[in-house]
Amino acid sequence: MKKVEVIVRTTEDNFPPQEKVVLKFTEQTVSSAETDAVLSYPGLEIHLEHYRVFKNGQEVYMSRYEYGVLSLMARHPGQLFTKEQIFEAVWHQDSESCLTAVTNAIGRHPAEN
Repeated sequence: MKKVEVIVRTTEDNFPPQEKVVLKFTEQTVSSAETDAVLSYPGLEIHLEHYRVFKNGQEVYMSRYEYGVLSLMARHPGQLFTKEQIFEAVWHQDSESCLTAVTNAIGRHPAEN
């Protein structure tokens, strides 16, 4: 069984890193046609072509950046990303300008276990 966890790690000088799991899913399945791709997890569906997310059958409204972070993580289970890599992939800008954008996009939706 595959597990997908989105973990936010914060670091500060002279303090140990702090980690928080913000999203947790298991058993990814992807439909065969890329244009109709749907990432399915128990209780969660991500419709890649239409940029829509459903949790337990109810649509979850997200900003384009929140959706971008979620779909990036869901498409690459088990892969660890830096804040800079997430920013470049989702915002399509150089990572030098990322500041707190990634943290804010991830932190808006608390995980429900």
